[in-house]
Amino acid sequence: MLLAITALVLILTFSTAAPAQEIEGSRATEARRAEMARRAQQAYERIVAEQTEPLATTAEEVIERAIDGMGGREALASLRTLSTTRTGFMVGGTFGATRWLKAPNLLRQERNGGLFVVTDGITAWQVDGNEWQPLPPDGSMWQQQFSISLDLVDYEAKGVAYEFVGTVALEGGAFYKLRKTISTGKVVFVYFDIASGLLMIEEEYGENGRMLNLFFDHREVGGVLLPHMRVRLADVLETAHVALHSYEANPPLDDALFEPKISEASEETLVQ
Repeated sequence: MLLAITALVLILTFSTAAPAQEIEGSRATEARRAEMARRAQQAYERIVAEQTEPLATTAEEVIERAIDGMGGREALASLRTLSTTRTGFMVGGTFGATRWLKAPNLLRQERNGGLFVVTDGITAWQVDGNEWQPLPPDGSMWQQQFSISLDLVDYEAKGVAYEFVGTVALEGGAFYKLRKTISTGKVVFVYFDIASGLLMIEEEYGENGRMLNLFFDHREVGGVLLPHMRVRLADVLETAHVALHSYEANPPLDDALFEPKISEASEETLVQ
């Protein structure tokens, strides 16, 4: 598993983690990239040859295989709420956050240090002083954050659309690539492992360049396979960090937790 993670991170970060001026003109780098591409193609051909059914050719087929890979529709339907605690590691230090999810669209996150965000999947709000302020829909990333079903079940009702792009060879794996458009109009490319059906990569582009989320270590939570490790890579300052996740399945969560207002306890904390 560690070797596969390392290989995938390397091939995806060649254009992210090294300055362009260092890459250009470097024979060693070009040789390494060519070798990685060759190995990626070999892995792709091997994985495709091992499949017992034809490759998916539509977004709907890919999504159905992803749902089956996670545990099936019945298992996903039984997971109505989810609590996840995240510990992250990066060059500047560590951070932590707790996130609560309630099907189909509700999310609340509290980050160590006092950042509060909630979203109903359409609009997102963030605390600003003593008031919750709506975030600009065209620039907010919260509506695309990790959901219980990864926006695979009843995605049209959530304002999500998928388009099949094709199959992709990456070192250590073969992937289906889909274009995902969320309710705000923001586009994210998502990659599903052909062998397991699981979501492995999210890729997006914006003013700050390219950003990647790589998902690993899928383990069962309430009958559903969920990633317990995420590697996040970004062009901005060539940053990268690793986050480890732990989950609680179906904790009791009241809808009031997701309302865009500060609770009395939070107000007391801010005053202090």
